[in-house]
Amino acid sequence: MERDLEKRIQERAHEIWEHEGRSGDPEDHWLRAEQEVRGTAAKNIDQGTITAEDKIIDELGDFA
Repeated sequence: MERDLEKRIQERAHEIWEHEGRSGDPEDHWLRAEQEVRGTAAKNIDQGTITAEDKIIDELGDFA
């Protein structure tokens, strides 16, 4: 799950970079993308799309 989250953040950061003319601060792009992606994940928990257990696994990793 954590790898999926990181991949979504990376993809969104790339979209932001492209939208800004392929310039700007990569760290800023990453942080903005991370906020968006994690915010969407939190919203999905609130709406019942994913479970709290999914969120915990996403945050801590799957130890099973």
